[in-house]
Amino acid sequence: MNIKIKLSYALVLLYILLISVTVAFIGWISYQTGREALNNLASQLWHQRVERITDQANSLLSIPPLVNKINKNIIQSGLLDLDKDDEIERYFFRQLQTFPTIAFTLFAQDSNRYFASIRPKDSSPILLRMDGDDTGDLKFFKVDELGSPIELTHSLHIGDLRQRPWYREAKNSGEPSWTNIYPSNASKDLSLTAVSPVYDDSGELTGVLGTAFQFNHLHQFLRKLPSRDGEVIFLMEETKNLVSTSTEDRSYRINEKGKLIRVNATNSSNELIRAAAKAIENYGFEKFSSNSDVFSKRFYLAGSTYFLQSSKISIHKNINLIVSVVLSETELVG
Repeated sequence: MNIKIKLSYALVLLYILLISVTVAFIGWISYQTGREALNNLASQLWHQRVERITDQANSLLSIPPLVNKINKNIIQSGLLDLDKDDEIERYFFRQLQTFPTIAFTLFAQDSNRYFASIRPKDSSPILLRMDGDDTGDLKFFKVDELGSPIELTHSLHIGDLRQRPWYREAKNSGEPSWTNIYPSNASKDLSLTAVSPVYDDSGELTGVLGTAFQFNHLHQFLRKLPSRDGEVIFLMEETKNLVSTSTEDRSYRINEKGKLIRVNATNSSNELIRAAAKAIENYGFEKFSSNSDVFSKRFYLAGSTYFLQSSKISIHKNINLIVSVVLSETELVG
């Protein structure tokens, strides 16, 4: 009798154990399936974002080299008289109106004469001029509706323009090229300048053309891109410097002297960007060897779970950006 009771208990316990294991296994399978589904959804959204960002960046960055090419053809054909300051000034001002996404367009002659029409962010266009004398003073002018100077606002001593990095880049390369991304105190934004040398019929350098892209336009595009609450998109260089974000957080700060200083992504005022950038830093920038390499990570912040996916996009041989998308698990499920 006791043996039968013990056997009954054993069978019941075994049955309960089998049920528990089965339930646990089904729960585990469900969890893994749900987790895989979330990962797939996050990956799908990420690919959509990266494709749109890459297309938009390439579209915006195709404009500055085009403007330089047009300006170069005008100069080399003799249609623009380089001895007439007013003609040069009005021409570059018209180019600024024709191409609304450029920050400025300029021509620096090898004689140290310089003309630039600039569109500062949130401000009216201005004219910059250097007369080619030995003072090295760059003059800033307000302009009228035609681009002609009407008031000298101030001067800034910058020395020999031919020693500026963008001039040397164009002169040394001997062909159209790009500068690095830099904070422009003139346009009050991060800028990237397409440069192109101009030669005369004898092959002598006449000067350098430059047209800058203003990252504010990419920033505006990114702000419209997120379709879910808790989604953050940001671009940074391999130096960890921020380039653009989908948030209100700036990729630069202005110091007490009014100069623009770039912001390191790991020091961003946005905690999501800061946490994501540190995760990428720990992963290692050298591992982004090609545009197909994707870094994926789930991390936790303030009690919430987030998905991070990052990859490199190459816009030019010296312009490589890390594009990252951060998604909230709560919003992804919802």
